[in-house]
Amino acid sequence: MLLFVNGTSHVYSGEFSGEDIVIWARKKTSVLVIRISSSVEAEDFQMKNHLFVLGLFHKFEGHDYEEFIKSTTTDNEIQSGAHAGNFDFDSSSSIC
Repeated sequence: MLLFVNGTSHVYSGEFSGEDIVIWARKKTSVLVIRISSSVEAEDFQMKNHLFVLGLFHKFEGHDYEEFIKSTTTDNEIQSGAHAGNFDFDSSSSIC
């Protein structure tokens, strides 16, 4: 399978599940990190992705955030998410 982005072809060589292909396509089209702003979004993110990396930051800027963004390009099969600010979960939340 090939994906063309701005005239450049990218060959897909990962797993052939729908989820893996979608994550790969998102990363190749500049959606490297999904921003999460609530516990509901976090739980939805967790349910949609069987394997993921989550970064927690004070703001979506700075050296640590930039390094996190860079690290997401190393693996095309793992979805990354990020949250900036406080993250308050109630006691029924499954993400902590």
